[in-house]
Amino acid sequence: MKYSITDLAEILGITTSAIHYFEKQNLIKVNKEKNGHRFYNVIDIFRLLSYTKYRHMEFPMKRIIKQFSGDETGYLLIKNRMEEYKKKAEEKSLHYKKLAESIEENLKSVRLIDELLDNYELDKCPDLVMIYDEECG
Repeated sequence: MKYSITDLAEILGITTSAIHYFEKQNLIKVNKEKNGHRFYNVIDIFRLLSYTKYRHMEFPMKRIIKQFSGDETGYLLIKNRMEEYKKKAEEKSLHYKKLAESIEENLKSVRLIDELLDNYELDKCPDLVMIYDEECG
């Protein structure tokens, strides 16, 4: 079955300019009809679905291109890379969890202001006078 570039973009939820970029990076091979219109097949759809899967896992574009171009296709290499990115994601998750906890602690202080405003009155402090003598310091 043949798909137009518009069909492909709609199926994958990406822009046609992204598809052109993937063509330039040789992620997919463009097929052209006699009239010059591009068309794509199911294999192209599956390649781009795999690409989007890796992008959603925040793999860098250069790594994905190397993998898809055949430069880095070993099972162990791909598995180790996925484990590496999983570890990075877990570290980010921990960082954001700590950040959320820190924000919550600050929010508690801010919320306390609302509670205290109705119970206490703020007033200007009178000037403070200090007396100093050599005996008491």
